Amino acid sequence: MHAFLSAVDVLRPGMRADVYLAGRLTLCGDRDDLERYDLVFAACFGAGESAGRQGVSASVPRLRRRR
Repeated sequence: MHAFLSAVDVLRPGMRADVYLAGRLTLCGDRDDLERYDLVFAACFGAGESAGRQGVSASVPRLRRRR
């Protein structure tokens, strides 16, 4: 939670996709967490265009895991 709050503190105000990705990167430990995170994010912030994996893929570049 501390990492998420620290990330949100430096984000551009009002950028929903930034908040979504900050939470996804800091609060999700594995793939099993992603659907649950999407549901909680939509419940807290509403189901806007950048909530959930479908909306993010349209508005934010996909992140790739480094090897």
